[in-house]
Amino acid sequence: MEEVNISVCMATFNGEKFIDAQIRSIVEQLGPQDELIISDDNSTDSTLHIIAQFDDDRIKVFPDANCQKASANFGRAIGLARGKILVLSDQDDIWLPGKLSRIRELLIEKSTSCVMLDGQMLNNNLILSHSIQQHLNCGPGIWKNINKNTWMGCCMAFTSDLLPWILPIPRYVPMHDSWIGILAELKGSVAFDSTQSILYQVHGNNTSLIERSLQQKLFWRIQLIVALLMRNLRGKRSVP
Repeated sequence: MEEVNISVCMATFNGEKFIDAQIRSIVEQLGPQDELIISDDNSTDSTLHIIAQFDDDRIKVFPDANCQKASANFGRAIGLARGKILVLSDQDDIWLPGKLSRIRELLIEKSTSCVMLDGQMLNNNLILSHSIQQHLNCGPGIWKNINKNTWMGCCMAFTSDLLPWILPIPRYVPMHDSWIGILAELKGSVAFDSTQSILYQVHGNNTSLIERSLQQKLFWRIQLIVALLMRNLRGKRSVP
């Protein structure tokens, strides 16, 4: 089997408005032994048709996910990836040049397990924030990120060494990025890097920016803590 260096893992659902520009910004940075894994959760718009227009063997599309939840859809994409480095991607951002080269440097040359880069937040081409990390007060800390998640999946990458801990992502875990980031800190090493890597599109459907009730936040924290304890007790699983 051909060796895969980097797997970009994208979860899609009705992303026709942004998906073409996002894929173009990604494939420009892929090497010949990299891949873009797209798990589509039964899109009803033209998302899959747009993706099919790309004549690129590195793009691998897996439709009919039936996940009904972003974290489950990302878990499916991650499970299908074959790369030594896995990079998460939303369907509605734009990657900035140099993102993958910086990720390679941090995860290979500096032997980091998981990294979160920075980016700008935009709404209709108007810059809302020049730094996602500053806007969300991002940083390491297990209890910090259980209390309020500051990991943003669209800026994250990690090594395949973490997969035996990450997978499968429990369905009741509220957010895949907090799950991955906290496990990376528990079982490896993490870094928050200031490199500008994406233009994050702010719109009405951003699940990571939706304000939740206090009751919902408390319930999610409990679910996350329970899942982390259970995974730690279970230990690593073997990954083929």
